[in-house]
Amino acid sequence: MERNAKEILEKYKQGTCTEEERKLVEHYFNRTVQASQEWPKLTKMQASAGKGKTIPSTHQATGILSRLWKRYRIVAAACFLLLAGGLSYNYLFLNDEMTEVQAVNNDALPGGNKAILVLSDGKRVNVDDIGTAPLTLEGGVTVYRSEAGEISYKSTTVASGESVNYNQIITPNGGMYSVVLPDGTKVRLNAGTHLRYPNRFIGDQRVVELTGEAYFDVKSNPSKPFIVKSIGQEVQVVGTRFNIQAYDGQAKVRTTLAEGKINLKNISNGMVRSLVPGEQGEVDGKSLVVEPTDLTVAMAWLNNTFVFKGKPIREIMLELSRWYDVEVDLENLPDETFYATLPRTVRLSKVLSALEETSNLKFTIQGRRVKVQ
Repeated sequence: MERNAKEILEKYKQGTCTEEERKLVEHYFNRTVQASQEWPKLTKMQASAGKGKTIPSTHQATGILSRLWKRYRIVAAACFLLLAGGLSYNYLFLNDEMTEVQAVNNDALPGGNKAILVLSDGKRVNVDDIGTAPLTLEGGVTVYRSEAGEISYKSTTVASGESVNYNQIITPNGGMYSVVLPDGTKVRLNAGTHLRYPNRFIGDQRVVELTGEAYFDVKSNPSKPFIVKSIGQEVQVVGTRFNIQAYDGQAKVRTTLAEGKINLKNISNGMVRSLVPGEQGEVDGKSLVVEPTDLTVAMAWLNNTFVFKGKPIREIMLELSRWYDVEVDLENLPDETFYATLPRTVRLSKVLSALEETSNLKFTIQGRRVKVQ
């Protein structure tokens, strides 16, 4: 087993390990480092090293972890010894018999497909109440639920001067949903998200407004650019695929490009930067920073997966609160970061158990509230 453990560690550092081997190494690295005397130094270095650095792909050893291994060989050796012990990733994360969080009084189910459609007159319609038979809106526009479960629009061609009515689709905490806009653009909304849009696009632009997180697959139309307005920024595209994360209270608004090209504008100072696939733009006040990123991290939610790569515990808990529709005690959170890949399809207690396995933290669920110790 010692030889195999060495091989796994070497493959991890070279970026050639399997997904299961990567998860096994990250688990023991987190748990061993946090239990060591080096932990206060490492968390500080992780926080500083994570700023302004490229995040590599899922199957590559992260730059932060590689640097930690080089500087702290004692910790790496301890990680190796634990690996040599033979515990499996299946036990740590995927085993249905995983030990539950201590003192859990209740639990929370994962989110699912649910949303509310808000019409221009303020009427709120549960999307489950919209059948395949079209619902007629103002001006002859119709909305229906497709066989794929998406909300879709149909409208007749109208004169450019005719008035437009706006709709909203809202996913609550614990919900996600897809909508096909009148121009054929497909939008996937994550939990706790509001999207406002016209029920038909008139004029020389297609403008929508977003609060929360959504993935856009924009229908190409060079003569009518597609614009997404969110907190402090605008994204202008012709036809492309990208993700925007812009929740209220979020320190930085993140825009990640998967395909095509977009122009990202900081509203406060007019600064504009172009993004190419594999890049992420961050808008924070008057700053606009564009850097290469790992698409598997930004797009993980689309595959019903949590991917944490050096992610602060505060951001993790906020993400869990939205997906599981629970309140989280954010006071006195430690300055810790995590590396983990977990399914979003399991109960909250199992995710918290996995985080406990890789840290010194303890979680309790009391009703709909999670407390961190």
